[in-house]
Parts: sequence; C-alpha cells; structure tokens
Amino acid sequence: MDAHCGAWLRGFSADGLGGVVGSGAVQKVYTPVRGGRSSASGRAVLAHARGILVELFPESPESPEPPETPARGQVRRWLIAAVYVLCIVAGAALSLVRYVGLAPWKTVYAEDYPVYLVEALAHPWRSIFTSYAGYEQLVPRLIAWFVTLLPLHDAAAGLAITGALVASAVAVFVFCASAGHVHSIVLRVLLGMSVLLLPVALLEIANTGVNTPWYLLIALFWALLWRPRSKAGIAVAALAGFVAASSNITAVVFVVLVAIRVIALPRVREQAVSIGWLAGCLVQLPYVLTSTSTSSSRLSQLAAPGQTASFYGHDVLLPAFGWHLSWLLRHWVGRDYGVLIIGGLIAIAATVALFTGTRRVRVFAATALGFGFLFAAFAATVTWWVTVNPVKFGFEPGARYTGLPILLITAAAVVAIDGRLREVSVGSAWSLAAVLAMTAVLCVGWIPDFRYAAHRTEAPAWAPILSQWVRTCQHHDAIYYPDSYDSNVVMVIPCARVRGQ
Repeated sequence: MDAHCGAWLRGFSADGLGGVVGSGAVQKVYTPVRGGRSSASGRAVLAHARGILVELFPESPESPEPPETPARGQVRRWLIAAVYVLCIVAGAALSLVRYVGLAPWKTVYAEDYPVYLVEALAHPWRSIFTSYAGYEQLVPRLIAWFVTLLPLHDAAAGLAITGALVASAVAVFVFCASAGHVHSIVLRVLLGMSVLLLPVALLEIANTGVNTPWYLLIALFWALLWRPRSKAGIAVAALAGFVAASSNITAVVFVVLVAIRVIALPRVREQAVSIGWLAGCLVQLPYVLTSTSTSSSRLSQLAAPGQTASFYGHDVLLPAFGWHLSWLLRHWVGRDYGVLIIGGLIAIAATVALFTGTRRVRVFAATALGFGFLFAAFAATVTWWVTVNPVKFGFEPGARYTGLPILLITAAAVVAIDGRLREVSVGSAWSLAAVLAMTAVLCVGWIPDFRYAAHRTEAPAWAPILSQWVRTCQHHDAIYYPDSYDSNVVMVIPCARVRGQ
C-alpha cells in the first residue's frame, strides 16, 4: 500500500476512535448510530476493503536513472518510442505469417467484406455510426473507412494488416501496463507474447478488422489495473477505455473492475480509463436501447446456467494450454475428462498461488480468474448458440469469447511466479527454473499452434470479388449489394470507386 493510502487510512482510524485532530487539539465528537451500527464501523469496513482492493493497482517500480541533459533525455525518449514501434511492426508480421494456405492479406473475413467494407464504400461517413448486431462497433467501422481511402485492390491487405497491427499494439501495451504487477522484464515479454501467440486466435480474431474489439478488451483489462504517471499514459488509458467500450457491448461487464477501481482509487486523476470506458458505454446506449426493444434481441433467449458452465469448461479451460493439446485430450480421454485434467491442473496452481502468494498475488489471481469466468459466462449466456453449436478442429463458434479468459489464466500464473521471484535472490537457480518452466508451459501451445488451418483460413479471396465488381461496372454505373444484416436494405456502391482497379 502506498504512503498516500496509508495516511488516508490512518485518518479514518482516528475518526473511528472518536477523535478529530485540528489546530493541535483533540475534540471528542458523537458518532451517530443507524440501525444498531455506527457510521464509523461502515467507514472502517470501506477502508479495510480499500486496503485490500488497492493491491490490484500497484504503481510501476521506478528504475534508478543517471542524471542526463534535456537533449539526452529527448533522444532517449525517441529511442524508446522507436523500439516500441519496431516491436509493433514485428509483432504484426509475426501474426500475419501464422496462417497456412491463402495469406490473410489476400482474403476478406466474415463481416469485414459484406458489412463494414461494403457499407463504408456506399456511405463513407454514415457507416461509421451504423449499428451492427445491435450495437456500435466503432473501431471496425473506422478500419473499414480507412481502407476505402486505399486503392481498392489493397482492401484485403488493409483489413488484415490493420487487424494485425492492433493485436501487436495490444501486446506491447500489455507489456507496459503490467509492469506494476510483473517486475521481471522476461515474464512481461512472455505476457505480451501470449497475446500475439494466443493459440485460439487463429480460429476467428487474428488479422481481421471485425474482431479487433476482442483484442481491445484485453487492453481494457490491463488499462483498468494500470496507474500511469505521465499525461501521455493517462491519455492512452482513457483512449483504451473509450475504444474498447464503443466497439464492443461486452465491455459492459467491465463495470465490475471499474467499480473496484473507483473504490480503491477515489481520486479523479486515477479514473481516466474509467471515464473513457463510461464515454464508450454512452456511445452504445442509444443503439442498445433500440435493439433490446425488438424481438430479435439477444436478451430474448439466453443460455441456461448449465450450458454456460459447459462452455467455460469445454471452450476455455480445455484449450487453455493449447488448441492441438485440447484435441489430443479429446481423442485420448474424451472431452469431459480432458476438462477435468486441465481444470484440475489450473485449480492446483491457483490454490498454491492463493495460499502461498503475497496479498497482491492473491488478490490479482482471484480477480483475474473470477473475472475471466464472469466474462465468458456473460458472453455465452447472451449468445446462447455458441453453447450448443458443434465445435470442429478448424472452427469454434465462441472462440472470440475465450481469448481474454485464457489470457487471464496465463496472467495469473505469470504474476504468481513473479511474486515468488521477488522473495528469492536475484539470479538464483530457482528464478531461472521458474521462468523456464513458465516458458515451457506456454510453448506447449505456442509451438504446435503457431500455424494451422482454421476458419479464418477459409475466407474468400478478395481478387475474384473485385474482378467481378470491375466487370459489373463495365455495363452499369453502380453495384447493388443487398445488406446481409437487413434484407430490406440494398447498398449502392458507385462504380466511380471501382473503375481502374
């Protein structure tokens, strides 16, 4: 607990004893009792809760830096920024090469083509604030709008590369924002790499515009636990909150973490990310109110609790250590016994962390694992069909809902190991063994799941679609494309945007 919170709590302790210190004198005051319980006891409970919850928001450790001139400091900042940019570009390239078959920059996946790209070509500005599936998806809309500014034959590459850059930027952000919880740079690198090399990412979310919000939700989790010191960091945190909430209605579940942050860090300066999240939710509000009043609303049919629990076990716990491994277990012992094996290992590791770790480790582990379950349960409940549709090796109906919970399991393990490393001497054999063991566990999924054929691989090639558009525009002035979401709407794409491609 930092010095500020310690002083704040000591002030509350004084109040609880019935004394107020002012001008060097102690005055006795009356503590009102309501319903048989004093208000001081309520404040004491709040103070105690705050003392526990603040462990979720540690400040990043300060590294001693030698004195330097302003010019040298400016060069150093630019050098660090350049390294981050290079890491983002390299991470995007790594993501793009993970697919077998037709390259992702030559294909258009899911709603990227029939919804976002088509609507952006037909109505460039209006499409940005057009709802889809009952809510606003701001970042995918902006990506599609940006892609329309490129030559049309580069549309597929623009969508895939932008999606890969978003994923890579989130990985770098996780590396930076997790510094308060993970002091080891090596372990933070592993945490960032776990975003880029997430085994289930190839099923749906990697290298697309439509599924970038699922990466943004990963960034939102860490942004809500981050305590940036600089104005630039505060602005980045606020932006992370806004873009995540304005691009995915599932961000409403993060109200739990927002409430915890407000309780633990009551100062307004600490709530930039919360304010950004709230602003994004307000953007969603009119769309959600309109969609929930219709018979096709997702709230009209919900998954049963048993179906939701089954989804978490089969789709989150089972592939937590790797997609290929999960299928090996399916073949060897069956799906349910596979869940028991993987879930049992995770439960044992979580129990060890909860009983032997520091309070900060215990609070983080409980929060990460609990919130991961809550997130998956909420998403599966309101999207009931992902709990009943069959899972294939190359396709999992709710794969987009499993990435964050799986990464939070990894994060809990990394934080627990880092906490243990702080208790032993630096450079000890135990430290090296712990880092190597964590790397080996992650590689069980990273290596066999680095490249494989999945649903994203089966996306249609963009070149034949564009060729058909060009042929149509040889005889017509516009392309008429029926909206795949609303059968009563036809999108009209002017051929002036197509000719010459």
